[in-house]
Amino acid sequence: MKHPWLIVCLAVLLVSIACGKKEPAPAPVQKQEPVAQVQPEPEPAPPPAPAPPPEPKPEPVKKVSLPPGTYTIQVAAWETYEDAQKLAAFYQRKGYDSRVEEADLSSGRWYRVRIGKYDNPAKAKEAADLIAETYKSDIWLVRL
Repeated sequence: MKHPWLIVCLAVLLVSIACGKKEPAPAPVQKQEPVAQVQPEPEPAPPPAPAPPPEPKPEPVKKVSLPPGTYTIQVAAWETYEDAQKLAAFYQRKGYDSRVEEADLSSGRWYRVRIGKYDNPAKAKEAADLIAETYKSDIWLVRL
């Protein structure tokens, strides 16, 4: 086998797709017999329920402090921290400065796997192209 890591990455990707969110089947509709309507005397309205306590605010996303105009390479985004951390560890073993960053989006919380910090977009693109070619992966060049 020339690239066993590629098979591992593809297997992780396929498992994550197969185990994704699934909608439950709709409940069967039951036929009900008509019931004669009896109008009871109106009861006094119950006192209003106390307002529920406010929901705790989610923890703020940890931001990496980088100088303005800095670029990074995003190699993936996962719905679970564990999957993102596994991929970040893979790139760390390969010698890259990889990290996991949280992102709260309208579709939920995502965990982005990012590599490096570059002040120069040309150097960032060069590194991104090398990663894409070496690991046969789609990547995104991101300006922070």
